[in-house]
Amino acid sequence: MKQIVHHIFKGFLIVFSVGFVFFIMYKIYIIFNVNDDVLLNDSHMIPQMKLVSDDENGWDSIKKAQNFMYFPVEKSDVIDNMIMGENWDNAFAQELVIKNQDMFFYFDEALQKKYIVSPSQRDIDLKAIDIDFVIESTNFFRKIVKIRTIGILYYFHEGQNMKGIDELRKITQFSYKIDQSENPHLIDVFINMSIYNTIEHANRYVLKKYELSREELEAMHKNRISIDYRDSLAQAFRLEYIVMKNSYNKKMYDPILLQENDIDVNRMSQSSFFWKPQQTQNMLTHQYEQVVQNSLRACNDIEPYIEPKKIGFMSRILQENGIGRTLINVTAISYNNVQEKRCRLEYQNLINDVIIASQLYRSKYGQLPTSLTKLENDGYFTYNVIDRMKVWDLEYDVHTGQITQ
Repeated sequence: MKQIVHHIFKGFLIVFSVGFVFFIMYKIYIIFNVNDDVLLNDSHMIPQMKLVSDDENGWDSIKKAQNFMYFPVEKSDVIDNMIMGENWDNAFAQELVIKNQDMFFYFDEALQKKYIVSPSQRDIDLKAIDIDFVIESTNFFRKIVKIRTIGILYYFHEGQNMKGIDELRKITQFSYKIDQSENPHLIDVFINMSIYNTIEHANRYVLKKYELSREELEAMHKNRISIDYRDSLAQAFRLEYIVMKNSYNKKMYDPILLQENDIDVNRMSQSSFFWKPQQTQNMLTHQYEQVVQNSLRACNDIEPYIEPKKIGFMSRILQENGIGRTLINVTAISYNNVQEKRCRLEYQNLINDVIIASQLYRSKYGQLPTSLTKLENDGYFTYNVIDRMKVWDLEYDVHTGQITQ
């Protein structure tokens, strides 16, 4: 019995001694590991600012359009269903068109300007903008476009096809002007993607439901604008990077959130081992470099963004810059989903472009084109349609003029 106790005690001493030595070496490592990283040059991540004068900005007019907008909130679902081509109520559509004439006037006035930019976006000070920066919401853009889309379908229903096509031209130009505006915030890009999705759905609905004349198809083809959101997304992520960078530089991390994750900020931030601001800044730079590069890539070249794994309590205690790595986790969002939205719109745009071009060709020559190369050579597209079809593994059906996958 005494021999057993002796062996147990001996084993305990060995384990304790090894643990104590490890603890001492670890504390020494923390004490001497005091160097922070050298900050990376991030000049390439600074957004390219545009100067927009009042004379070329349609913001005041679009705000007037908002003030005169008639949009019965209690019928939001009805409006959405009608846009999708379901449960069409012609009397209600007529009501929306008639009661929104003033809104239409100021909307058209805004389209005469080169840009439509909120003053909160135009007057950004990159040295001061941070997480507390308040931007003016552009969510009302979606309601305006929904009403105008109801107007489009109403005009087609009433046999005024060219009027409906002209309305399509206007909301397409509206979306394009938003995309071309300066300093877009990520939420603005999302809103515009939603708008463009509504526009492309309206185009597809009209093409499927109505037999259009050559003149009408030519007008639709002329009005087509391809918006791929690459530049605006890249610009939005650069701006978001500046926001996060300035917030970090002011040490505006959320102490409550970190305490909820069992981090003693006051104690741990005193050690450069646990908290390395410059290393954290470099991690942030790398993170946003990747999403900016993905935003500029073709859809088949996008690299999957892997979100950092959740860091447990012991990991934060034992690994270098545990606080910094937790902060990077806090900023991580589902960037893959952003690129998915962008690519889905590119896909819809491609399909509508091909359908319009093939129908226009048939109206001129009495038959569908035998290949997309014929359409491309005749100048029906502003981009290489063959290459874009390959991205989505799509094929053109010469018998129907439709796209198959």
